[in-house]
Amino acid sequence: MDQKPFFQAFNAHIESCGTPPTFTDNARWPYHGYFVNRHGDQFVFTVNGPGEDPVVRGGDCGWERPIRLRTVTAQEYREALQGGGWPDEKISEVLAKDTPGPSTVRLTSGRYLAVQGVILVGAELLWLRSCWEANYPGDSRPA
Repeated sequence: MDQKPFFQAFNAHIESCGTPPTFTDNARWPYHGYFVNRHGDQFVFTVNGPGEDPVVRGGDCGWERPIRLRTVTAQEYREALQGGGWPDEKISEVLAKDTPGPSTVRLTSGRYLAVQGVILVGAELLWLRSCWEANYPGDSRPA
């Protein structure tokens, strides 16, 4: 079997964005999802094993600063929109209307996946949702 890498991505961000993560694996875990948007912003989604919390990092956000994720029910989502933030943390990026706003995407389970501390939209959220669903089918990860 050929042991050469089959995927490499080079850092497109300036030095002040920090050191990007490096990965080498030979097994199913850890899981890695890579995304680059049309502006060249790069993101990596990593899960180290079954039942583990994901870690998301992005170049523009600072490679060394993880992006926090959490799932919320539809009711918690509506309450957050009406009250201006999540019960335990204010997230100002969420729009005050009853539809997913920036940094929030609806999962197939009906719950919402909320990204905390950074605004992701459009294709970035679709990528994030696909990474989440690949690792936590039916939103099997606790909130």
